[in-house]
Amino acid sequence: MKKLRDFVSMILSPLKVIYGWIIFHIYWFLPLENKVVFSCFSGKRYGDSPKYISMMLHEKHPEIKQVWIYDKKRLVGLPNYIRQVKRHSREMMKELATAKVWVDSHYQPCWVFKRKNGQFFLETWHGGLGFKKIGFETKEKIPMVELARLRHTSKAVDLWLSNSNWLSNAFRNGNRYEGKILKIGLPKMAFLIKNEKDSRKKVREFYGLNEDSKLVVYAPTMRKNPKETDFDIDVKSVLGALEEKMGGDFKMAIRLHPVNEAECKNIEFGGDVLKGNAYSDMQELIAAADVFISDYSSAMFDSAILRHPTFCFAFDEDEYEKERGFCVKLKDLPFPIAKNNEELKKEIEEFDKKEYEKKLNQYFEKVGLNEQKDSTEKVVEIIMEKMDE
Repeated sequence: MKKLRDFVSMILSPLKVIYGWIIFHIYWFLPLENKVVFSCFSGKRYGDSPKYISMMLHEKHPEIKQVWIYDKKRLVGLPNYIRQVKRHSREMMKELATAKVWVDSHYQPCWVFKRKNGQFFLETWHGGLGFKKIGFETKEKIPMVELARLRHTSKAVDLWLSNSNWLSNAFRNGNRYEGKILKIGLPKMAFLIKNEKDSRKKVREFYGLNEDSKLVVYAPTMRKNPKETDFDIDVKSVLGALEEKMGGDFKMAIRLHPVNEAECKNIEFGGDVLKGNAYSDMQELIAAADVFISDYSSAMFDSAILRHPTFCFAFDEDEYEKERGFCVKLKDLPFPIAKNNEELKKEIEEFDKKEYEKKLNQYFEKVGLNEQKDSTEKVVEIIMEKMDE
């Protein structure tokens, strides 16, 4: 079935490109406007770095029009100063063709064309430091159509945001990007760093928890063909070990990747187990957590930058290596690593905060990490410069 879908996509893609090329060139006769078109994860989210750039842009320059692209269902939580347009619609084409600035965290369809003069495309990407292969480094494991979209996007981008030498190299090698890279940090991380206390309060109010309640977030990464056992973490064992080691009353929020959110039906929520996907802002959830657990998600580094205890639950390392592939060895990461629930419990019990922070500092120095608190303000300044050109 998957091969059939890939084949159909390959057949239809050229027709979509031709149709898009015609429509975009018609709209190119319209004048450019002082507006920004945002998209996050192909229209599936109001979040990540585009969200925080949008918020800062409105705070500093409320006169600038903002448009957000959504896919299938209207996005919940968008403020009233943002206009929504449906992905793949002619309305979306018109907005993109007449906006001076595009901001995206993913790649564009091959039938989306930027004007040669007067338009500026800022790419934030949807990860930060990580350890999974991306783009062309995984070319034998992802459809050719996706690689074509990635190549099309990389050619159109004017500026790519990065937070480290490691990530900049990943964009060059994995995304075949040859343009300008600005290594000032990611707006989503600037938000994390500046709003840790507020996020902690907001999340606990949302779930009806006491301010003193402690929270561990379990957020496994995306699976192409998830099985029920993929998210089989021993909640009782983990919570017991955390309470014994760190004290306090712990709750666990389980948040699956948006692609696998439907698999939540296999998880029993209630009591000490909270539905992490019910909370809309992943960055606030990370900031609010006292402890973070994942398998191979780049969100582990978001947590680690705040110096929160972060554990790697690599229960299917060999299988995931075949599915996606790693660009670093797990043993070289600064996180305690467990292959099963018994090992995870043991790693929690033996957790050494000083040794953990020492490893983090060494790793961040090695990859050339550069997260700046004012990165979002700097991005907004760049956007306004493009508006004035």
